[in-house]
Amino acid sequence: MARATAPARLVVDPVRCEGVGICAYVANRLVDLDRWGYPIVPTWPLDPREQRAARAAAAACPRRALLLEPVARTPPGVGAGGRPARYHGLLPHAAPQERQTAEGPRRQPSGPL
Repeated sequence: MARATAPARLVVDPVRCEGVGICAYVANRLVDLDRWGYPIVPTWPLDPREQRAARAAAAACPRRALLLEPVARTPPGVGAGGRPARYHGLLPHAAPQERQTAEGPRRQPSGPL
């Protein structure tokens, strides 16, 4: 009988990682390497099979740079800090930022160009 696991995601500690690449060898369907040999991991919550592979990759890492981080369960439509999910970034009515240039302050556009 399969054991229920809490949702988790794989996280890389960029300070500890030296780009050895053993994690991609152990969990080749879960971890990719960039052109310098550093791991690229999924950002979504892992299913139980992916969690097993992630645990194996974390255990194989000689620098202990990989870890499984629990994912907090939030109700649908609720984002970080309990705010509605649509307010993760800048609000549409947020004031544009000012940038100092040689000619003086310059306003940055507030929306996509």
